[in-house]
Amino acid sequence: MERPVYGVVLTAGSQVKESPNFLNPTKRYVDDDGEFIFRLQKRIEPDLEGKMRLIPAIEALSNGEIDRLLIAGGAKNHDTPLARIYTNWTKRFEARINARRDKLGLAAIHADSIVEVRGGVHTPSDLAKTKNLLERLGWNANLVLYSSGYQFLRRAVKDFTRDYSLGSVSGVPSEVAILRRHRFYKHTIAKILPNEFVEEMIRRNQKVDKYPKIVEHVAAYLVRAAKPEADKNKKPITIASGIAATLALAIAVKKSHQRAQHAA
Repeated sequence: MERPVYGVVLTAGSQVKESPNFLNPTKRYVDDDGEFIFRLQKRIEPDLEGKMRLIPAIEALSNGEIDRLLIAGGAKNHDTPLARIYTNWTKRFEARINARRDKLGLAAIHADSIVEVRGGVHTPSDLAKTKNLLERLGWNANLVLYSSGYQFLRRAVKDFTRDYSLGSVSGVPSEVAILRRHRFYKHTIAKILPNEFVEEMIRRNQKVDKYPKIVEHVAAYLVRAAKPEADKNKKPITIASGIAATLALAIAVKKSHQRAQHAA
């Protein structure tokens, strides 16, 4: 029996948007001129980079290239796990996905076709939680990872791809997948992922990946779990705090080893 193919989206950041609530009469009032004014309602959704990561996965689910979509990202923005924000946003397209699948003669997606992977605070733990979920539910499947290209250079992604035992793993840089189908969005992609930002993220990831895995895990917990309201969209602040925490823990580990060697 052929293995199913599941997509796994690694989340980026989120954003808050405001729009008039036209559907709720209680959310409007009459101004001095007698006109209806609708109060603004806030909603949290993926940021532009996050939507860029999701688009190829949604297209693949619509076209039957993948059978299920898992969304991993346990870090919180606005007191909500990023994976939940992304899952809720993606489910808004369920009708469009099924309309496309119906035209292609494919079965409609169902309740567990778009799955939030819970837990995790950074890329390594998000991937670990994904594997744990697949093993627990007995979902032996080949995987397609969707993320920004620079993310595939991470040690955690390479290790996950090498060690995954439930099938095969392939990676699709979302910006590449989008440009293959829609060359029109070349300038949009360049705005979402400017060269300076990509180079900064690559340097940051290279620094983090030099440390032992336990150092990365503890530092991520200090930055993300101990301070869940840290806004992941404020990348310079988050990157700086993450590196600082990682360096501090690395120094502590090094001094501990030195003391142990001296005592011996």
